[in-house]
Amino acid sequence: MTQSIHSTTSDELQTQRLMELVAAEDASNGEVGCGVASDKIIAYLSNRSKNIDYDDFRELIREYLGHILTECDYDKIISQVTRYIESIVAGVDHPTTDINTVEHIPTIQLQQFLVDELGEHLPQISISAVTQYTQQAIDLSVLQPQHTWSNPTWVMKSNITIYVAQAITLDVAIAAVKEQYPDVGELQVVKVAGVLAPNQVIAVDI
Repeated sequence: MTQSIHSTTSDELQTQRLMELVAAEDASNGEVGCGVASDKIIAYLSNRSKNIDYDDFRELIREYLGHILTECDYDKIISQVTRYIESIVAGVDHPTTDINTVEHIPTIQLQQFLVDELGEHLPQISISAVTQYTQQAIDLSVLQPQHTWSNPTWVMKSNITIYVAQAITLDVAIAAVKEQYPDVGELQVVKVAGVLAPNQVIAVDI
């Protein structure tokens, strides 16, 4: 009986130590962890290998976002996405939000990549959640890149006028335009983060 109690206490101490090591790793990476409960930490650690290939994912990001982001941005996206996948494996849910920029990896290509990488480990509904989360992480990285480039450039047009503004988000850009030009009316976004939106050509009379 004494041995059983000792064994249980030892397991608890090992679990606590593992959680401390995971927390320390998260802190060193500037992350907050994936919120794994103590009773799921062993399952979490044993399933961490069920994730995407870093190098393949980096190549996919570079192919579609290399003109906007840098290597440190890739690292940020990859870290966030792999942590999100780990949290799904551990049964921890995280909310996602809608994306609002044209800068992303096409959903079909991203979904296929994730199916190839995770299809044996996760159901389709979880892969869809990872796809949405990935686009969200990309969206935030485009709007708030890790490098020192200035804020994204937003080009908007009304019926007869083109407006150009630099702002961290589209809403801030629209607010700035309407503050300086109160009678602007409805605006259409034709350029974001330095890249033209699909099927748009800007013509400015000089």
